[in-house]
Amino acid sequence: MTKVEQHIIEFAKESGVFSPADLYNSSMEISRQYMQWSLVQLVSKGAVVRVKRGLYKLAEKPQFSYQVKEDTRQLHSLLKEAFPYAPFCIYDGEILSPLQHHLSYNTLTYVETDKSVAEAVFHTLQEKEYKVFYKPGKDEFYKYIDISMPAIIVKPMVSDSPLTTVEGVPGPTLEKLLVDIRRDKDFDYLAGEECARMFENAFNMYSLNTTKLLRYAGRRGVRVELENELNGLNHDK
Repeated sequence: MTKVEQHIIEFAKESGVFSPADLYNSSMEISRQYMQWSLVQLVSKGAVVRVKRGLYKLAEKPQFSYQVKEDTRQLHSLLKEAFPYAPFCIYDGEILSPLQHHLSYNTLTYVETDKSVAEAVFHTLQEKEYKVFYKPGKDEFYKYIDISMPAIIVKPMVSDSPLTTVEGVPGPTLEKLLVDIRRDKDFDYLAGEECARMFENAFNMYSLNTTKLLRYAGRRGVRVELENELNGLNHDK
């Protein structure tokens, strides 16, 4: 996807229904002809739809959503009481299931927090007799962790991670998940073709904020990789 196309997508998200004149008067300095051509390309790809003559809007895809289990809600309450000023991202591995091609039922719970308290969070959960692992490497993960058996993985959270709040519990956005499954060693079981298929499924099924995705991907060192995949998916549409 070109920078102009990304600009049009983000403009459409903010504006709802818009005209080519609205688009041309937006902040990006580009010729009217090239802006119009880019808009036509997005329509042909199905990313933008024509409402009626001279009016357009973003193609409607649902936002990625999931439910929070009661055990996870209680875990969040416990941790916020013990570490009231620490940021958290807490979610269940099963929220990945809608994205997967080959389903592998993940019963793990992931707890991310600021690196200054992550190890203390790990020890607190140990003292509470949870089965818990602290930022496991690839070898440790395959030796000691069975994703079909409930356990908690604690790891430091990357600064400026894109988060959302679901039922009062802070968790990952879809953009964060798609980047993390490429970078975190505890997601190595999804590597390769499965990871690529999950990205494709997310692109086709849900609304994606590509600016947010690529900004976070840049922080984690996979921006070029994801830009190439986005370009490939857009050309296929």
